[in-house]
Amino acid sequence: MPSSSRRPAIAGAAQILQRVQDPADTLELVGLMEQAVRKAAEDAGAPKLVESLDAIYVPRGLWRYDNPARMLASPMRSRSICMRPPR
Repeated sequence: MPSSSRRPAIAGAAQILQRVQDPADTLELVGLMEQAVRKAAEDAGAPKLVESLDAIYVPRGLWRYDNPARMLASPMRSRSICMRPPR
């Protein structure tokens, strides 16, 4: 098992754009975040990477979710520690 100091901090990158005619067809914010994380794992060449994340950090925003990082861990079957960044 590799040393924890050798784990990558960023393995891939992705961006999701959502443009729809009818606002009722939009994905929830956490769904968009999940798509971005999955695309980033694909970009890294390791789609299963999302199942072994050590932490998920989501910057503070104007959304109604208390802790979107925790909400992301469940659909990705991640054993991750989910946190919001410190203030």
